[in-house]
Amino acid sequence: MNAVIYTRVAAASELRLLRFLTYCRRYAQQEGLAVVGEFRDIGSGMTLDRPDLTAMRRVIAQDSIDVVIVYVLSQLTRSSWHCEALRREFALRGAKLHLVSRRQVI
Repeated sequence: MNAVIYTRVAAASELRLLRFLTYCRRYAQQEGLAVVGEFRDIGSGMTLDRPDLTAMRRVIAQDSIDVVIVYVLSQLTRSSWHCEALRREFALRGAKLHLVSRRQVI
């Protein structure tokens, strides 16, 4: 199964981004997922206008992505409305959202 990883932090912190990325990579390996893309943003989670989030959404729309891996849901978005919209968008393309911190699929 093909997966992409998305990480976001509010303030510039390469160490935090790397830590979350490491957790997500480890999760993918444990679950037998092939990571075909990694996307990272620094900035607010209250908007969907983020460069790598936009790039990831394009990849999901064009490629065969089965899983979107995020460490915690708040990295993807801080808005419950945006969360539901993204989850539906991913589902329409056949991708499930995996939350590493909870080992949960939504």
